[in-house]
Amino acid sequence: MIGKQNIRKPVKQVKTQILLMSVVSLLFVLFPFVEKSFAQVVYYEPIYLTSQEIEAFNKGEEVNFFEPAGEDAIESEIESISEPTDGTVLPYEPEPMSPEEAEKLGIVIPELAVKPFVPETEPVSLNASEAAVMEYAKNFWDEDDGEKKKKPELNISGSKTFEIKQSDVKGDISHFSTEQFDSYPGFKMDQSLHLEIDGQINENSTVNAVLDDKEDEDRRFTVNINTPKWKFVLGDFQVKLENTELTLFSKEVRGIIAQGNMTKNFRSTFMFSQSKGAARREQFRGAGAQQEYRMQAFPIVQGSEQIRINGRLLQRSSDYLIDYEEGIIKFSASVLPIEITEWIVVEYETSNENLAFSRNVFGTRQEYIKSPERRIGVTWLRELDSKTPKAGADTELEPGETVASESTALITPMQHDVYGTDFEWRLGKVLTFNGETAVSVIDRNINSQETPEDREIKGKAGRIGFGAKTDKIQADGAYYNIDSKFKLIGREDGVIELGERGLVNDVVSGRGKVDYKLNDSISVFADGENAETNIDNNPEMGKIDFEAYNSGFVWVPNKVSRLEFKSGTQKDKEKAQEAFSNITKDVTKAIYDRKFGKTTTQTKIEKTSYEDGVNIASGSEILQLDMGLSSKIADYLSLNLNFSKIELEDGMVLKGLRSDTRNYSLDMNYEPSSIFNMRGQFQWRREDDMYANSRAESEIIDSQMQYEPNSKIKTQLKYKIENTSKIVRDDSLDQTKYQIPNSLPTDVQEEMQVISRFENPVQKATTNFTADYTINEKLQAYLDWRRRDIEDRHSNVMLSETDRKTYELRFTPIEKMILTTEYEEGYSKDRDSKMYLKDNLKLIQLRHEFKRNYILDLTYEERDETDQYESINDIFSDSKIVSFQRVFSPKVNMEVGVKYDRITDKDPSKEFEKNMSVTLTPSSRNQRYKFFIKHRDIKSTIDGAYYEGGVSLSQFIGSDTIIDGEIKKVHSSKLPSGAGYDATVINAKMIITF
Repeated sequence: MIGKQNIRKPVKQVKTQILLMSVVSLLFVLFPFVEKSFAQVVYYEPIYLTSQEIEAFNKGEEVNFFEPAGEDAIESEIESISEPTDGTVLPYEPEPMSPEEAEKLGIVIPELAVKPFVPETEPVSLNASEAAVMEYAKNFWDEDDGEKKKKPELNISGSKTFEIKQSDVKGDISHFSTEQFDSYPGFKMDQSLHLEIDGQINENSTVNAVLDDKEDEDRRFTVNINTPKWKFVLGDFQVKLENTELTLFSKEVRGIIAQGNMTKNFRSTFMFSQSKGAARREQFRGAGAQQEYRMQAFPIVQGSEQIRINGRLLQRSSDYLIDYEEGIIKFSASVLPIEITEWIVVEYETSNENLAFSRNVFGTRQEYIKSPERRIGVTWLRELDSKTPKAGADTELEPGETVASESTALITPMQHDVYGTDFEWRLGKVLTFNGETAVSVIDRNINSQETPEDREIKGKAGRIGFGAKTDKIQADGAYYNIDSKFKLIGREDGVIELGERGLVNDVVSGRGKVDYKLNDSISVFADGENAETNIDNNPEMGKIDFEAYNSGFVWVPNKVSRLEFKSGTQKDKEKAQEAFSNITKDVTKAIYDRKFGKTTTQTKIEKTSYEDGVNIASGSEILQLDMGLSSKIADYLSLNLNFSKIELEDGMVLKGLRSDTRNYSLDMNYEPSSIFNMRGQFQWRREDDMYANSRAESEIIDSQMQYEPNSKIKTQLKYKIENTSKIVRDDSLDQTKYQIPNSLPTDVQEEMQVISRFENPVQKATTNFTADYTINEKLQAYLDWRRRDIEDRHSNVMLSETDRKTYELRFTPIEKMILTTEYEEGYSKDRDSKMYLKDNLKLIQLRHEFKRNYILDLTYEERDETDQYESINDIFSDSKIVSFQRVFSPKVNMEVGVKYDRITDKDPSKEFEKNMSVTLTPSSRNQRYKFFIKHRDIKSTIDGAYYEGGVSLSQFIGSDTIIDGEIKKVHSSKLPSGAGYDATVINAKMIITF
């Protein structure tokens, strides 16, 4: 049925002929007989019909159409129909029309008009190939294949390196190694591949991969393939499952995962992979301005870490850096300081190298999704060890040895299955219910069922929750019940976090929160949690009753002000056979934000109180005041200022505070012009401990300044202070489980225990200043100053110092003559090794091309090394070098030289060296051959001689491959440094870039 709004007007015959002129002309050439057919057709704009109407038309049934000649009458008739008083529009039903009648009128249904045309006679064959006809048609229509089919855009780059070292040595090998440090006695071959792939395989597939053919944590290869219905990820990736908490936390794996829609409402996920590591978790308090912390287990699997401070997830690169091989985390200045009242939680995976068996992770998840807020899911996952141990793995336990944790080497292959179901369902517009249940089945020894330890361990976990949302209220809550034997995949132990105790099992917990908007400017909120552990009443385990409640309000009186107030309490009651403790933590906090034009300010006051019936140090109060200012004063200047004051009172000092800490910070970016710019982050911290009667001061600075007043002067200054660490750990700690201090330190012994759980903190300051000054066309000066100081932060003792300055002056008195003078001085101190070394270098060099292709180099150099503690280590040497170079042609170059060294040390010596080399470069310039010979006479306590001769080769193959090689014969007589030796050395390297 077609109403008034569905009418489409016909296109006039004249316009039709004009638009179709080119089409008809081409068809006349190919099929001259179609002229008669076109004359009978009247074209219409598309007529909107349902599929049922089109199907009826094809069957020969009558369908409602408008006659062209009667269109004006039809419109007039429709307009004459009066509308009902209730506002409804009466449909217009034209007279039915059969397919035959429609054909007489020339009506063509668009979906029927695309049927192939079948001529009454055979078409005339053209005397041209099919390719020629297609080319003619493409040129006629000016088609572009690129518009129809997107060409793949795949970028592949990388390098392949082969390196061979062969040395046949007769005589003193150690003497050979000291003089030929880049060679290897015997035979050695290395090869490596670095490959990067990025781009579009086709319109549905993308790839992003980095591949190194070496087994380390930097090797990653990931391929993403997207199709209209399925998404595939192959290679290295982190697997997570949405909408589920009780099956999989997260894991770094290598394998394949596929996700797609079987139907419109049915989504499937399939995964098969190999685990890269075993899950671990560490939790510890902050240490002020300390930046570095070492994890107990390493190496860490790349990308597996999740780091939180008081529950806030940090981002790699911007918030922290990590050394995966050494297991060291370094926090950025932007997240510091981290006070002792704050908790750092690190969850990561350590490499599988220590596991006796390789471990696979596979499974599937199926979801029925009726709408974004109505879904049901089913999950099955399996962690499975291979039945055969790795090559070289030791699966035997020594007498009396036990396995401390699943994160250490496994002795028997295990299997871990998790079965889970979950749902989320919205009821009406306000209420949503969600829930999840899971069963975990662990078989610690899949090869045996003989002992109780070998049999399956089954655990259960459940969660039920709700959510409600209106214009004024938003609330949600959840109830958890997890037994002691349940374990999900991807975590070392435990499922849910219980305050500062970390992850726990064998727990029932109820959580909820609500936000209520009183009016446009005021809203209130509240949240709470009540939990109890040891539901099985295991007499060997303690029982914890946990409560946490928070409430507050937010007031936004206008667009430039905001006030938030929050108060909360946390009670942790622990019951055990021999100990009973009640730990209480109360927190009150107020935050006020205010804008003044381009400036934003924030003031925060927070008071934290600890009460502990056993550890009196936790009976403390901490008052913290924070003030901050952020402003973009102009386009070239922006800054952030922050100040905080922390007062700790714990009763250890009879009158007054236990400690007073103050933090100041400034972030600034100043770029007034291209001549001068400066940026930097600056933090200063001072902590006064009245109990220990001590003061600790520390800084964190990362700054850079550039000054270029004109094209002749360029200067740059970089200054950085970091609070890093020397790696010192308490070996008495349990290495399989991080020991959390029960309270704040109360005495020196307890303080040392806490400090030993962190790294031994040191402060490192580095300075680098460079200046390049072009005095005039003939004179240029250069300065480079580098300094590094390392200081112990507790004792303020300087552990090491390094300082070095380089001055250089270049003078060009005439064309093709350069006179260079250089002076370098520096010293190095190391407190631990009792080393204090001063040294300086003086150099003058004249380089002159006195005649075309004739170059002369004259060099004089003095180096003085003085050990302030051991004079036996003092060394002084002066060198005189004369070198002559003759360029015969672009193909042939010859160089000869002599060098005289006088060395004064515990074994004084004089060395006279002669060398000669000829370099041949063929006309293609993609090859270079260098023939060289060197001879040195040595006068010392033991006179001797050294010589070497050989040839080196460099060969470019195309523009992407280079081959470097060297073969030489070496002889050294007996010297004070060792006995004599003879050697033939062959080194070769090929690098292919693509």
